[in-house]
Amino acid sequence: MSESVDARVREIIINELGVEPEKVLMMLLLLRILALIP
Repeated sequence: MSESVDARVREIIINELGVEPEKVLMMLLLLRILALIP
């Protein structure tokens, strides 16, 4: 069940933002790391 939900969320993200969810996660991780640096 969760797999179909993840697939649907992936489709929505790709359609709306035009980027893969993995890229979004990487960007968020980078921003978080940068935010931790004083």
